Amino acid sequence: MTPLKYISIAGAIFAISIAAFWGLFTLHLGHPWWNFHSNREIWIAKRFIASQTQGPTIWLQGGSATWFGYDSESIQSKTGYNVVNLGFNASFPIDFMTEEIMRYAKPGDIAVLSLEYELLWKPKYNTYSVNELSIWNPDYFRSRSLSNKLSYLKKHSWRKILASDLNRFTKALDIVDDNTFTLISDSDIQSNLQQKWGKSYTDELPTFYNYLDCSPNGDYTYQEERQWDSGSDYELMEEHEVSNHAKNTLTDFAQWCQANNITPLSLIHI
Repeated sequence: MTPLKYISIAGAIFAISIAAFWGLFTLHLGHPWWNFHSNREIWIAKRFIASQTQGPTIWLQGGSATWFGYDSESIQSKTGYNVVNLGFNASFPIDFMTEEIMRYAKPGDIAVLSLEYELLWKPKYNTYSVNELSIWNPDYFRSRSLSNKLSYLKKHSWRKILASDLNRFTKALDIVDDNTFTLISDSDIQSNLQQKWGKSYTDELPTFYNYLDCSPNGDYTYQEERQWDSGSDYELMEEHEVSNHAKNTLTDFAQWCQANNITPLSLIHI
C-alpha cells in the first residue's frame, strides 16, 4: 500500500470519527441524561419571574451567593424599583449570566453583577456547567463563537452524551417506559410556583435546592438552617490574574449597558 493510500485512509477515519462525534453530540442537545435537573427548573422559574416584571427594575445576577444572599423585598421597599434575583449557581459561565440580564433589562433599569471571586480567573467552562447547559439551554452552545464551541466541547462528558443518546434511541424504539427521564414542563413549573406563593400548593415539596424555594422576586426562601460545606478549595487567598474571557465579557456587558441606558453595578463575593 502506498503512503498516499495510508494518508487517505487515515484522513477518512478521522473525518468519519469527527462526523460521528458531532452527530452524537448534536443528537443529545436538549435531551436529559438523568431524571433530576433542579438547575433547569430554577432557570425556568427565574425566567418566568423576569418575564412577569414590569416597570423600573434592579436585576441581581450571580451564583448561589446571590440567590441565597439578598433580600429583594427590602431592596425594593427602599429603592422603589422592582427587584428580580436571577442568580442560582456559581458554576455557570459569566457570559451566560450577563446574557440573562440582557434578555430582560430595559432602559432605566439597574444591573447588579454579584459574582463569586473565582469566576474572574477560573476557566470559562467546566464539565458541570456544559453538561447542564447542553440539556436545558442548548441555544447557549449554538450561539457561541467557534473557539468557544471548541472550549465547550473539551469539557463535555462522553458518558453523559452517550447516556442521553441511548435514552433517545430506546424511547424511539419503545424499549423504555415513556416516563423515564420525564422533566417537569414549563407550564407546570409556573403553575406550581404560583400555588406555592399563594399557599395553595399541596404536593410534597422537592428536596433541598429547588425551584419552589424561589420567592416572587427570585430569592431563596428555604427556612431550615443547614451547614453546607462543599469541601472545595477556592484558593481565595492566592493571587490570580483575571482571565481574558472575564475581561472581554464584562467589557462587552458594560458597553451594552451604556448603549441601552442601563446602570451597571458590580459586587464581588469572596
